[in-house]
Amino acid sequence: MKKSILLLLFASIGWPILNAQIPFTRYAPTVEHHVGNGQLLDMAIHPDGSMAFLSLGDPIFGNVLFREPDGTTMGSGLYKCGADIPPVKQLLPHPDGGYYIVGIHQHFLNDTLCPNFHFDTLMQLAHPDIWVLRIDAAGEVLWSQSVGGSKPEGVDNAIVTQAGDLLVFGHTNSNDGDVSYPDNPPNGFFNAPWMVKISAQGQVLWDFQAPWSLASSNYFFNGVEMPDGNVMVFNVEDNEFVELYRLSANGEELAHHTVPLPENVQGFHTILPYQNDKVLLGGTGEMVAGSFSRAAYLLLVDTTGVKLAERFLKNNQQDHYFESMFIQGDEAVVAGSYYDYDGMSLASLELPTLFQNSYQRFESSNVPFVHRMLPLDENRVAVMTDIQPDQDFQWTQSGIFYKGFVEFERCNLGPSFSYQNSGANTVQFTNTSTGGAIDFAWDFGGLGSSFSENPSFTFPAMGEYTVCLNVVDEKICGNKICQQVTVGINGTGEEALASIQWYLNDNQLIFSHLLSKTTARVFAPDGRFIMEKNLSASGESISLERLGTGVFLLVLKNENGSVTERFAKFD
Repeated sequence: MKKSILLLLFASIGWPILNAQIPFTRYAPTVEHHVGNGQLLDMAIHPDGSMAFLSLGDPIFGNVLFREPDGTTMGSGLYKCGADIPPVKQLLPHPDGGYYIVGIHQHFLNDTLCPNFHFDTLMQLAHPDIWVLRIDAAGEVLWSQSVGGSKPEGVDNAIVTQAGDLLVFGHTNSNDGDVSYPDNPPNGFFNAPWMVKISAQGQVLWDFQAPWSLASSNYFFNGVEMPDGNVMVFNVEDNEFVELYRLSANGEELAHHTVPLPENVQGFHTILPYQNDKVLLGGTGEMVAGSFSRAAYLLLVDTTGVKLAERFLKNNQQDHYFESMFIQGDEAVVAGSYYDYDGMSLASLELPTLFQNSYQRFESSNVPFVHRMLPLDENRVAVMTDIQPDQDFQWTQSGIFYKGFVEFERCNLGPSFSYQNSGANTVQFTNTSTGGAIDFAWDFGGLGSSFSENPSFTFPAMGEYTVCLNVVDEKICGNKICQQVTVGINGTGEEALASIQWYLNDNQLIFSHLLSKTTARVFAPDGRFIMEKNLSASGESISLERLGTGVFLLVLKNENGSVTERFAKFD
């Protein structure tokens, strides 16, 4: 639903002092989508705009809602193991228009949707298996599979490959079944980082286990497929470094590198390929060892393990957690949450430098953690979170919470203005901004201000002043431009010549207040020509080193006239 207009309220950001508008991506919340009464766990989007939502309707897991590109709901599905409803974690789009559902289950009766469960016959216990379902666009189950061994397995993340297969990253305690590492302790329950590749038809193709450590047994285990089909796996084996494993598309280990980290980065929740040979990782870490001051952390490395850039996105008042990100062109857009549940963040960073272009904080009295952020198109972003409708989220629909996602629109404001001197040091300003600006705030060099679209202002004297225009549109996007304005005359005819100021300094004749292109000529008192220079900007000068002492004539000429003045040069 469209938000009501609230003027002059927008997320703050540091503005440039001179000469330009903000050149990077900023967003404003524009539409809320109330999807269902249950808490959403995940969402998936296809290129045609169709969506599906994975919801948790306490205590119901595994409910999937399907939505057409035009926003209409096309049905739902609830996926169970017999009478059991397993906890699910992720919903992922398949290239054919369907979806993967990934979670865990402990249903040992080999129900149709939960086959091939790995029962612990020694302990006579049903430990969790990884549970994978593939469904079509209408929600019909194509196949279901239980993956793992007889001991507990867990899921951290899953990604769909270019070929439509599935890579699942998590942890295992098993040494049997689909886990091809027989040396794992038979009853150790040591939670080793483990990944498995599953074909689009549901067969386990291969698995990979990274070395166990106390850190790696507890921290997020994750990876990414590169454009060449190789898989980059990242395992935080210690608080201060991450191990990078490069695997072939068939699971063969090709390389292993160690990358140093700041203190206590507890795994990477999102890992994305950048170009053909770089990887961007997003997680949360401590900015200072032992400080418990946490912030979203971004790391860019190449496929050989060389650290190219890193960046903390901090908040000085409270912990700021990384939640999700995507890459568009040479910019990373990052979503975050806050410790006090009172806002969410959107930041844009330049790639490959990770220079922080913008960092926006959007406030509400209650914003639970962001679950997912995905681009809808090049100008819109979907952020999945529950929002209390107040402060920066003042929707026209009433209610306690919106359980769905918020649509943010890219700000496309282009601030600009022109001006004309109208006499007596008064200047008329004309707004020429693009992008639908409706609010205007002018600053006339700290001497005054105006909220008119096309104001005039009288300055105390001729000269150059810095004038700034801040514009806001109906989406509460803000942007700003500052530029130098020359006050006095419009720079034509004899008045333009009269405005020029000059002075002698260390054998230099220096000019200022040039309002048009002017030719400066120097003559001897008897009319003999000595030198000439074309002037186009204030601050230009003529060297007088080859002149002797005496009195000389200075002729300033433009297309509308000329003036003659005298100056004296002494040793």
